[in-house]
Amino acid sequence: MKKMYLIITILLILVVCLIFSFKEKTYNISSSNGLWYIYDSNLENIENNMNEITESNDEFLWYVLSDFSIEDTEYKDMLNALVARIRMSYYELTQNKDFYTNSNAILNYRNKDNITEKELKILTDDMSRDQEMSLLKNLSNFKISDDEEVSERFKKMVLIYDDVSKNELFTKDNPTYEELLSRKIIETNILKDLSDFLVMEYYRLK
Repeated sequence: MKKMYLIITILLILVVCLIFSFKEKTYNISSSNGLWYIYDSNLENIENNMNEITESNDEFLWYVLSDFSIEDTEYKDMLNALVARIRMSYYELTQNKDFYTNSNAILNYRNKDNITEKELKILTDDMSRDQEMSLLKNLSNFKISDDEEVSERFKKMVLIYDDVSKNELFTKDNPTYEELLSRKIIETNILKDLSDFLVMEYYRLK
């Protein structure tokens, strides 16, 4: 009887061990919820800046710079191209369903307390395919202005993300949830700085 009891006990311990070995690892992410305040604050600043200096049409928010005519037509076109890139990046950051399907997957976790290891892997893969901000670097491949100083200042601004994206935070293979969220916060901050730059150039040249 004692031998049978011992066998059953051992079997039960083995079953429990197997159950725990197959249980998926889960990470608590509730401590990161405060970081979303920075995210939202940056987006609000972008909205305020762009609403101030652009006009929209029936199809696009922030379509072109409002009542903006300068002699340097090439630079005017580049500033309006930057308006378009900021708009599309903003759409991605806010999960605008009219232009993107399943964009910015990390937004799906902003009100959650936990994320499983499998979900984190899927999120990492989704975000590695999210390259909206990298579109900014393409702007520097075109002629910007005959004014060399103006061209260099513009290039310096739009290439910021290209430089930042080479940082380990953006390139590491197995980022944590907090690191993935930090990437998006950095993106919103860069977009905010670009919208600040647009406001400055708008009033400088208008």
